[in-house]
Amino acid sequence: MKRAIASLIVACGLLNVGICADSGRFTIYNNTQYTNIANSDLPLQRSNIVYQGAFPELLHGKLPNKEKFIDVVSRSVRYPGPIALDFEAIYLRGSEETAKNHFELMKQLIKWAHQIEPHKKIGFYGFLSTLDPHYTSYAKKLAPLIDVYFPSMYTFNDNRDEWVDRLNHYILLAKTLGPMKPMYPYIWPQYHDKSSHAGEYIGAKFWAFQLDQMRRKTSGAVIWSKKISSNNKSWVIETNSFIHRANGSRVSPPKTST
Repeated sequence: MKRAIASLIVACGLLNVGICADSGRFTIYNNTQYTNIANSDLPLQRSNIVYQGAFPELLHGKLPNKEKFIDVVSRSVRYPGPIALDFEAIYLRGSEETAKNHFELMKQLIKWAHQIEPHKKIGFYGFLSTLDPHYTSYAKKLAPLIDVYFPSMYTFNDNRDEWVDRLNHYILLAKTLGPMKPMYPYIWPQYHDKSSHAGEYIGAKFWAFQLDQMRRKTSGAVIWSKKISSNNKSWVIETNSFIHRANGSRVSPPKTST
């Protein structure tokens, strides 16, 4: 197993832990909702996210109405980038009965999503970062239906080693589930709500470090935010600077969203 992973890393031309990008380039998607940052400030292709709030049935382990699901997904998908299904109530964890039910729900929902948007890459937000190891067998069965992984790589503290260890863990976990898939970790310019620094902005150097680690190891990243006004734009400057520095290697040029 270790020898196979090592061979794969060499084949991808990456150092340490890495995952092959489908296009061979690193792409950053914009999924932020900052009210005072225009698309022109961060000229990246926008990605899509479908939240579970429209489907209260999921909180009770029930399958939503198909027609309603089609309507919500169709209205939520407005941008060229991939689609993240943010259905946090049905992760593969809990009791065996619960996990089995969640597996069936996830399987049906992503099949419907593919029927609605057959030409887009679709995956579940947090699928890797919340997986209970006891239910890896269910994850392996779901993997063929998933086009892309969206692990949560939000920041809780300033420990860079801890952040990198988490990223490496998700990459290695993805490799155990089957054939390689693109990976676009979700990152947030602010510290997570459950952090002692909740609401504060990550320092520019740490933000650049995160971008660089993902450039070396993943297919790209998705920058997310809540719908608020941003009082700190250092991360915007650093993101644009990062793209400028890295352009011509594995980073795709900025794209203006439509």
